[in-house]
Amino acid sequence: MTPKHVDINLRGIDMFGACFSESAKLMSVADSELSVFMWRPVTEGAGVELNCDNESHSLKGQIVRITTHLNGAQTVQVKIHSPI
Repeated sequence: MTPKHVDINLRGIDMFGACFSESAKLMSVADSELSVFMWRPVTEGAGVELNCDNESHSLKGQIVRITTHLNGAQTVQVKIHSPI
């Protein structure tokens, strides 16, 4: 499934060890994985929390794959573990 345009909030620890909360665009949903487009540099294996619909839906997941684009943005695959 490919959503038309969904903004989500992603929280976690970035690649420099700083806590962050950032808006990201949901690119695709498949099985129990989400693909999001974001600017914050993150690392594979890091845990994240995703919030949709003004935080009425929250999910916990782990970053499993990162694709870095030439402009510095990233497409991040997140494996969902459980709802919060």
